[in-house]
Amino acid sequence: KTLNKRLENCTKLFIRTIKSRYYKSIYNIQKELKFEFNFAKISDKRINKILNMEYFGSNYSKRIWKNTRLLSQKLKETMTIDVLTGKNPKIGAERLNNIMNTEKYNAERLIRTETTHFYNQAELESYKECNVEKYVFLATLDSRTSSKCRKMDGKIINVEDSSAGENLPPLHANCRSTTIAYLDDNTLKILNRRVKQNNSKSYTTDKFISYENWEKKNNI
Repeated sequence: KTLNKRLENCTKLFIRTIKSRYYKSIYNIQKELKFEFNFAKISDKRINKILNMEYFGSNYSKRIWKNTRLLSQKLKETMTIDVLTGKNPKIGAERLNNIMNTEKYNAERLIRTETTHFYNQAELESYKECNVEKYVFLATLDSRTSSKCRKMDGKIINVEDSSAGENLPPLHANCRSTTIAYLDDNTLKILNRRVKQNNSKSYTTDKFISYENWEKKNNI
């Protein structure tokens, strides 16, 4: 029952992520093009297709089941060994606590990675909906960025050639990379003109309808 509830909560989170990113990505495309156009709202069928797709050899529900099953097995084995060997209860409790702390980290890493996956899949769906043929791979370039993502940063990729885990984030666990729509040769130039002051978020000086108003206008 607990596992089913956990899976249900994760699914709700991922559905919100998919919907939110799909519409935000379309908004961003309209903003860059500086005109609005008709688009289809993302259907339950498309959402379920994204939820059930496999990458890294599995899909999110299987990974959550596996993660929980392994934890249960590890706890059971540890408690059995401690009882059979007559270990001090305090030592056993400490071992269990270490296992739970490791599980907490693994669970958080799993959720972060899956969220990145659905975030980028939603963007990919928006590109297809807007007939965008290419996207730019964008890595977060800091000391924590993996060599895989650094090598991919700035590469322009055909939407039809996208492959999760290869040229579409996430490329690995805890991946922070994302993509943007490649609209024309000015796309990367516009990126270079983004403004950033001190530790604030980057922004552009282009004026366009706010995302909040765009959401209301399109009844999102």
